[in-house]
Amino acid sequence: MDIASIAAAPEIKAAPDRIEDAFDGFMGAFEAFKDANDRRLDEIEKKLTSDVVTRCGSSAILEL
Repeated sequence: MDIASIAAAPEIKAAPDRIEDAFDGFMGAFEAFKDANDRRLDEIEKKLTSDVVTRCGSSAILEL
């Protein structure tokens, strides 16, 4: 078998739906983390500490 007889793999121009769904789920979780973290940072800036509920919420999102 020589290299000329090996067929090239088909070109894929779009990702399958399940990859897009997984990425959408990842981005949703990331946005939730970003929002919770931004709230925590705002609290730290305002009163030099963050609220326990906000800290727990950010930690829970990280565990997803």
